[in-house]
Amino acid sequence: MLERLEALALLGLAGEAGEDEVESKYLLLAKRHKNKDDDEPSYPGGPIFSKVTEAYKTLIGYRRLEAPVFKELSRREKLEYLIDNYGAEIGFGICTVLLLAMMALGIYWYVNGPA
Repeated sequence: MLERLEALALLGLAGEAGEDEVESKYLLLAKRHKNKDDDEPSYPGGPIFSKVTEAYKTLIGYRRLEAPVFKELSRREKLEYLIDNYGAEIGFGICTVLLLAMMALGIYWYVNGPA
């Protein structure tokens, strides 16, 4: 892993650069590098993109996210995981079922009259 000062120099940033500056510089280099190979410089005399990515990860504090093993979670953790990741879909599904039930009840009342 690169040191902070080395990573900043590789991206062409000053020593006091913040996260926003690092991110904007990385995105700029990524746009320049868009249609090139990993071992080809982003611009003449510039660093290769794999080094740029390594510098970015060093400065941002990147760490790979570990996916939770769903089977090993408790019931409460499973429920929280489902709500966090699929809450909108669950809500949309419930609303759709309620709407269909109300439509069916309305059709039944229209045909047979209220009970």
